[in-house]
Amino acid sequence: MIRTLLLTGMLATVLVFGFGQDKLLEPYLPEPPRIQIPAPEPPPPPPVVDHPTPRAPTTRTTRPEGVGRPCRFFGVRANGLKIVYVVDRSGSMLRTFDFVRAEMVYSIRYLAPKQQFSVIFFAGSQPDVLSIEGKSRLTHATPLNKAAAKNWIVGRRDPESGAGIAGIGLALKAAFEIAGGPPNAIYLLTDGDLPPETLDLLRKLNADKKVRIHTIAFIDRAGEKKLKKIAEEDGGTYKFISEEELGEGL
Repeated sequence: MIRTLLLTGMLATVLVFGFGQDKLLEPYLPEPPRIQIPAPEPPPPPPVVDHPTPRAPTTRTTRPEGVGRPCRFFGVRANGLKIVYVVDRSGSMLRTFDFVRAEMVYSIRYLAPKQQFSVIFFAGSQPDVLSIEGKSRLTHATPLNKAAAKNWIVGRRDPESGAGIAGIGLALKAAFEIAGGPPNAIYLLTDGDLPPETLDLLRKLNADKKVRIHTIAFIDRAGEKKLKKIAEEDGGTYKFISEEELGEGL
């Protein structure tokens, strides 16, 4: 009997302090710390590659025949391989003629060597045509010819008082018939009114409209109506140059 009780007590002790100890003490033990493992971050998105829209294939274009470097005279633009300046040198231009000379030299200075040019002054008689090495013709805009043209322009005598612009018709005819021509573009500058027959003359000289005529009314609007009409009929540009545009030097 006593032996049985001892065995029973030992078994109880093993159950309490051995296999069942954790269960018996579970309400009294602190909870183990919880370790939170963060969820893995998603991989970064792939870089965005900006693929430009493919361009349509282009072909290299060249300037059409007769179109050279743009030329400017008092801000009026003209395209052409052959340019002629037809400029009033009558008595009314006496006060402003130096401005015209300077602008003409500046305009010629920026022509490309493959371009050709000429200058024709008109007043009351025969036109005065640029001559280089004794030849009055369209000349290539080489540095040597530009320098010769500058000397010729600067060396022309000042307008004579009382000289009118009756010679404009002969000057325009000379521009169309110049050796090496006809030109692609003509600049026509004057401060006076044009003779009535000027428009009819140009309609004959430029019947096929292959020559663009750009017109400039200088200081005076007397000839503005006819100059606008010429530019309109001959594919050119009209511009009025005021005293204010010339600055304080006038």
